[in-house]
Amino acid sequence: MEACSYPLYRELYLQKLPVASLTRRQLSAPGYKPLVTQIFDSRDEYLTNDSVFAVKDSLIVEFLPLEGNDKAEFQVPYDFKLATFEDAKKYSAIGSTEDSTAE
Repeated sequence: MEACSYPLYRELYLQKLPVASLTRRQLSAPGYKPLVTQIFDSRDEYLTNDSVFAVKDSLIVEFLPLEGNDKAEFQVPYDFKLATFEDAKKYSAIGSTEDSTAE
């Protein structure tokens, strides 16, 4: 895998190919399948020209200005939905379908 990812890394970061702006999130809750995802700023100029083809319509959101907060410039209203492990197995969700945090 490392051999495959290095050329892509080199192309993206050393040659500055277009990559859409995003924010990544990792979400988890007891009894639910963990989720790692990303959401994209609707005003980004590279949404239709993302060199890694990661942009999906359902992940494009409006980053709204946030005032009065020294630690953040934007707020992003977005509802994340987690699947139970049972539903993940039922619908053949890709990735872990067993609760690794269970004792």
